[in-house]
Amino acid sequence: MYNKLTSEEKMLAYSEVANNKKSTDVAYLLWFFLGSIGIHSFYLNRKGSGITILI
Repeated sequence: MYNKLTSEEKMLAYSEVANNKKSTDVAYLLWFFLGSIGIHSFYLNRKGSGITILI
């Protein structure tokens, strides 16, 4: 059976998504200034590519 969320649970889920969203502008700034060491990848939770760039 499908379990529907209450309106309070939906609002909580939407606020969590909004708070955890990564800013594209910040990612581009990190890439521009610190891209050679992969900081933008770590910011975007891409640890594998961040470590590869760092090495």
